[in-house]
Amino acid sequence: MLLQPNQSFTLNGFQCDNYMFQVPLDYSHQLEGTIPLFVRVVSLENPNTATTRNTCPPKVVCYLQGGPGMESPRPDSTHFLRPLLDYFDVIVLLEQRGTGLSFPIHWKVLEAYSSHVKEQAKFLSCFRADSIVRDAEYCRKSLYGDSTWSILGQSFGGFCAVTYLSLFPHSLHSCYITAGLPPIFPGFQGISVYEALFQRLIQQNEKYYCHFPQDIPLVRSIVQYLDRSSGIKLSSGSILTPRGLQTLGHRTLGFTGGFGSLHCLLEKAFTQDFQGNRILSEHFLATVDQILSSWETHPLYAVLHESIYWNGSDKEENCTSIWAAEQVFRSLSCFDASYCLQTQRPIYFTGEMIFPFMFEQFASLRPYQKVVDQLAKERNWSMLYHKEQLQNNPIPTAAAIFYDDIYVDYHKSIETARQIAHCNIWVTNEYLHGALREDTKRVIGMLEKLLLHRSSCLEL
Repeated sequence: MLLQPNQSFTLNGFQCDNYMFQVPLDYSHQLEGTIPLFVRVVSLENPNTATTRNTCPPKVVCYLQGGPGMESPRPDSTHFLRPLLDYFDVIVLLEQRGTGLSFPIHWKVLEAYSSHVKEQAKFLSCFRADSIVRDAEYCRKSLYGDSTWSILGQSFGGFCAVTYLSLFPHSLHSCYITAGLPPIFPGFQGISVYEALFQRLIQQNEKYYCHFPQDIPLVRSIVQYLDRSSGIKLSSGSILTPRGLQTLGHRTLGFTGGFGSLHCLLEKAFTQDFQGNRILSEHFLATVDQILSSWETHPLYAVLHESIYWNGSDKEENCTSIWAAEQVFRSLSCFDASYCLQTQRPIYFTGEMIFPFMFEQFASLRPYQKVVDQLAKERNWSMLYHKEQLQNNPIPTAAAIFYDDIYVDYHKSIETARQIAHCNIWVTNEYLHGALREDTKRVIGMLEKLLLHRSSCLEL
C-alpha cells in the first residue's frame, strides 16, 4: 500500500506531494526524542502530454541540497527543477534536518533544549551529514520500500552523497555529484582545505581587480573609512568593520555574474553630506546589512561549517582544528587589510569561510557565539566517509568538478575521485560553483554520458 501524502497541489506545471515524517533526533540513541522531517516529491503535472521518460518503475532521484543548513529548493524555481525532469520521472526534495520545515534551528530552539553549552553542542552534532543520509534512507524506505533510487548532491549535498555511498550503497541506483567531492581522509581536514581554498581566492581576487581596477582604491577608501570610524553600527545591530566588508566575497566571487554584483554594490559606497564630506551611503550600508543579516534564516551554515571537514575523531593532542579558517587567514598577509593599506596592495575579499569575529560583529550570529566556540573544541565526531567502502564502491557515480571553484577545491576533489571506485569525472573551467542551477540540462546531460560510457572527461 502506497504511503499517502499529507498534502498535494500543483504549481507551475509540477505535481507536488508533501510528506511529514518523524525521525530520531539521534540515530546513535544517545539523545532521546524525534524531530519532524519534511519531504516534497515533485513530478510533472501532466506527464502523458509532455516529453517524459515514462519508465516503469519510475526513475527517482533524491536531491541533496548544498549548505550545510540550507533548505531544499521550492517548486517555484522552475528553471532548475524542470530540466531535471527530462532525466528523471520523480524528484524527491529532502528538506535537510534543521532547515525549512524540518525542525529549523534557531538560537531559541537551542535555549529551549538546554541552557548548558556542552549539551547544546551535543544536540547540534546530530545535524551533520551522517544524520541527513539516515533521514534520506528513512524516507526512501517509507516511500519506495525495497526499490533503489538515485541521488544528486550539489556542493555540501555532494558531501552527503559520498556519505551515502559509504553507509548505504546498495540503496542506490546511481550517484550524481556536482561541485561537491569532499576530502575523505580520517580526522580533521580543515587546515589543508582552507589553505587550498585561500589560494583559489587569491587568484579570484586578482581576476576581479583585473576586471575592475578602479575598485582597488575604492575598497581601500572604504576600509580606511571603517578604520577611522572604529566600525559602523548598522540598523540590525551588526557592526561593519574591514573584516566584515571582506566577507562580501563569499556571495560574489564564486558565482557567475558575481563580479558585476560586487562592483555595482561598491560603486554606490560613498556619497556626500551637506558639508561636502565623503560618507558611506545609506544604500550601501543597508544592502551590506541585509547581506550580513541573512545568517538569521540559516544559522546552521555558520555554526556547523567547519564540522563538515571532520571525518571521525582525532586523538592527536596537537590537533589544531580550532577555527581553522581563521588560522589560515592570519598566516596570509595579503588578506590583512591593515598590512595591505600600509603596503599599498589590493585588499582581498574572503570566501566560504566562517571566522570567530562574525559571532561578535554580526547581530544574527551573536546568540551562537558560546556554542560555536564549544563546537570548535570538539574532537569526538562521527565517521562520515568509510574509505574502504568507497574504494570498493559498486554504484555508478559521476561527478562534475569545476576547475575555478573557490568553494570546493579542484585538487582535493581529484584526490577524492581517485579513492571512489566507479567514479567518473567531468572537469571543466566553463563554469563556477553554481553550474547545476545555471545550466542544469547540460550539466546533468554530461553526467549521464559519463555513466553510460564509464569514462572521464576533461574540458579546459
